Amino acid sequence: MSIELGTRAKQNFSQTHPPSSQVNGHLARDPGMSKRSLPASATFVNSATNQIQGAANDFVGWIVGERCVIRGTQLNNGEHQVLAIDATNHAYLQLDQGVKNEGPIAGVEVRTP
Repeated sequence: MSIELGTRAKQNFSQTHPPSSQVNGHLARDPGMSKRSLPASATFVNSATNQIQGAANDFVGWIVGERCVIRGTQLNNGEHQVLAIDATNHAYLQLDQGVKNEGPIAGVEVRTP
């Protein structure tokens, strides 16, 4: 004679995967938050440079060839590729697509897609 546990199914935690973990149970980082810059004030320069400019150390950690998403602007929201960086002061990113003159503006977010 078997004992029934009622209408509840046996819990099987090996089959549940929270959004922040992989199938093997190891935690995975959120790729969208791997790099994020929030300059106090950002200026977009539409010239031969196609730059987003901030203060010193606003863009630490960014590398050439990386994709970035810009939010919080009126004219320059979207996804871009980083073509060059200010290696000395980390104060600007040069982007692949032509940016429109804008700024200085506060509340701009630059992050990986």
